[in-house]
Amino acid sequence: MPNILTGVVTKTGAMAKTITVTIGSKRPHPKLLKMMFKTHKMLVHDEEEKLRPFISPVTADVPSSTADTLPEGRVGDHVTIIHGRPISKRKHFTLRSIDFRPELEHIPAAPEIERISRRANGIMEQMRREKAKLDAAKAAEAEAEAKTTAQ
Repeated sequence: MPNILTGVVTKTGAMAKTITVTIGSKRPHPKLLKMMFKTHKMLVHDEEEKLRPFISPVTADVPSSTADTLPEGRVGDHVTIIHGRPISKRKHFTLRSIDFRPELEHIPAAPEIERISRRANGIMEQMRREKAKLDAAKAAEAEAEAKTTAQ
């Protein structure tokens, strides 16, 4: 089964059909038992170039009629990537989907990308825990109902 990860786009446009995605992970320290946060930067293959560099119509001299045809991908997008065959020495992942795009006014500066990645991973983990609790409650309710109907 291929490895599927989510992360935040930190760099686009430096290489053709390649983006850099930052993935954050939390693990307890073996001795200190403190949660440690670590980030990994991965090169990701973007075959269709969905995340080409974005030129803001506000900062560039672009007529408003062509502003609608500009590419939509940009730094700060939350993406899902999937592990596959090696495409180059450091590129082993392929872009699967773009999950979330922040509004133009809310695009963060580059140093804030790690903080956003941490927050996104925390929110995703919290959503997984809540879903697990709901599933457990539904299973317990179904089991209790099965007992009452059996008697």
